[in-house]
Amino acid sequence: MTDAETGTKRRTKAVAAVLLAVTSIALFLIAAWLFLSTHACGGQCSAPWVYQVNFPQGTSQVVIENALERCADLPVVTSVDPKVTDLYGPHVMTSSREQGQIRQLDSCLKSGGAMGIDFPD
Repeated sequence: MTDAETGTKRRTKAVAAVLLAVTSIALFLIAAWLFLSTHACGGQCSAPWVYQVNFPQGTSQVVIENALERCADLPVVTSVDPKVTDLYGPHVMTSSREQGQIRQLDSCLKSGGAMGIDFPD
């Protein structure tokens, strides 16, 4: 085998290795982007966001309604639904996911007897 043939084979292997690496990186980035674009928002990707309000077992409907009504005037709240039999149970719909506003909502609900809020399962 001549030096030219050996050099050509080395260059071909080097190009193939680079192409394989670039393709692998591209596939990884595409997979990561697809994963993040479908899972980053927890299934709720735009307003209104639904937060399930958790109360201790046995909490009366009156206590649930009072807690939700007392927090309904917060600027972030768009609506409340105190029905326990609803798909999400008692829940609050919000216009924002800004952490400060959600913490304020959570604190308000806890002061009314709730255990806290989270995204429904």
